[in-house]
Amino acid sequence: MVVIGAGLGGLIAARDLADAGHEVTVLEARDRVGGRIYTTTFPGTSTEVDLGAEWGSPDHHLALGAELGRYGLSFEEVDETESGVWRLDGQIRNTGGADARVCLSERERAELDGALDVLAADARALGFEGADDSPAADRLDITFTEYVESLNLSRIGNELLYSTAFSFAGGDPDEYGAWMLVREIAGYDSEPEVLFGDDYRISGGSSSLPRAIAAELGDRIRLGVQVSSVRDDDEAVSVSTSDGEELRAAAVIVAVPINVLGELEFANSEISSRIKALGGSHAGAASKVWARSPNLPPEVFGMAWPELPEIYCHPTDPDLVAAFGMPQVFGEPSTQSMQQLFRGLIPDVEVEAIFEHDWSNDPLARGTWLAGRPGQRHHTAALREWQGRVLFAGADLDTGWAGWMDGAITSGGRAAGKAGLAMGGSRG
Repeated sequence: MVVIGAGLGGLIAARDLADAGHEVTVLEARDRVGGRIYTTTFPGTSTEVDLGAEWGSPDHHLALGAELGRYGLSFEEVDETESGVWRLDGQIRNTGGADARVCLSERERAELDGALDVLAADARALGFEGADDSPAADRLDITFTEYVESLNLSRIGNELLYSTAFSFAGGDPDEYGAWMLVREIAGYDSEPEVLFGDDYRISGGSSSLPRAIAAELGDRIRLGVQVSSVRDDDEAVSVSTSDGEELRAAAVIVAVPINVLGELEFANSEISSRIKALGGSHAGAASKVWARSPNLPPEVFGMAWPELPEIYCHPTDPDLVAAFGMPQVFGEPSTQSMQQLFRGLIPDVEVEAIFEHDWSNDPLARGTWLAGRPGQRHHTAALREWQGRVLFAGADLDTGWAGWMDGAITSGGRAAGKAGLAMGGSRG
């Protein structure tokens, strides 16, 4: 059995297959495991930061919680924000916490509450598991910009919705589908207040989980191996690597981001057609830049649409702050450019150094977490539901928490179960 990709979904699939007694080999092109989960040290410090996936919810991401428990890991709640700073309609407003709603006037709060009521109603109509086939999905299969415009909000209402939604969707609202964001809210019990905070990280950094699974798999994982093609026949599947090696297996699980699937050659024409039908990449393209600053407000959190949809402090290092934004705004980040952006919220802040990973230009990712475009949901389902000796897994393809670490876990587990059935009595 071969698993292509040692992201969280691929590792779970391989681990479950190994636990079931199957021989399994994991091929990973990177020199590390984890894929879009990447915890590493901020240069010049001893502090580890998450350059990729970071957030989870113990009350809703139950598969993630179970895996953390299995390996003696845990969620940690983020300390209460002391300094909230918001730029709304060009004016800076300050609060003592991370909920911007406390700085709104009575009229502004009433307008926002009305919009949240609409989001809640749409989330209940759409549902969560199986939302792709919900009758409400077609109505919501528009861009998030179109959805927000239908609410007829003031500039302040628009800025708050776009900023808070960016924390979940991680893409340009002109490009990602409203159904994607509404489904996320449905997963949080159809309570859109989650947009204003449900803050838990993995203690020790997100990479602690894939590293723990990799340690269990041991030498079944081969790093630095780039797969070029997958060819299946009636008896087995051949996997070819870029250095000319060929592996034969009873079944293969492809667990790479859907944005790079088009770079693999599949002999099966139906699989190739389903990948082509995706229409290219999904819309997930967030820049995440960590910055070191000696004069940050304590426990800072803030938003300024569209320049800085979200900033938040590091849980243990008061001099480090993360900034989320759109690549077309951040460009190629530098210390000077990030300082200029930060000063739009915190006028006197000084930025001494920055650190990021450019996921959008990473050839093994081509983007960040899943933000499905209008029209894409049926095509991702077509890959997820493919039956045969070649199967697909990963956070991008989950039926529920797509784009989240929890979704990678459940997708990998489902793929392992399907592969076991496809392999029948074979162990290889």
